[in-house]
This record gives sequence, C-alpha cells and structure tokens, in this order.
Amino acid sequence: MDAGECCGYSNKGVFGMTSNDADFVSRFVRTMDNADRCLLMLFYAEGLSMGEISLVLDQPEFRIESRLDTIRKRTKAALKQFVAA
Repeated sequence: MDAGECCGYSNKGVFGMTSNDADFVSRFVRTMDNADRCLLMLFYAEGLSMGEISLVLDQPEFRIESRLDTIRKRTKAALKQFVAA
C-alpha cells in the first residue's frame, strides 16, 4: 500500500471519483453563481445548519432550504445527463 492508498486515494481518486468525474464536478460548480457556491460551502464544507446559514446570510430559513433544494435538483439533472453521455 502506498501513501495515497492509506489516505483514501486510489487510482480512482478520492471517494472513487475518476478524473472525468472530478472534471465534471469542477465544471458544473463553475456554472453556479457565487451565491449558490457560497451556500454549498456553508452547508457542506463548513457544516452549518440551515438555521445558522439563514443568520449568516440574513435570509429566512425557508429561502435557504428552497435554494438548497433547487441546487440539488439541478445537480441531479446534470449528473443524469453526464452519466447518460
């Protein structure tokens, strides 16, 4: 086992992603506006709750939930197209 494998990295990359998968994710995220990227970072990377994000962004929690739901739906649709290609 090499150093990469012990850290969860293999020839398929971290979390089993190939370089094509990573490229798709990178390109897709770049199509999002800054507000959506910020929201994703706060929720997924920083681990803030929707309530905490609503305080940080000074927006109602229902709006945060709605935006995250919309982002998830767009992501799912884009992923379906990517897999079908």
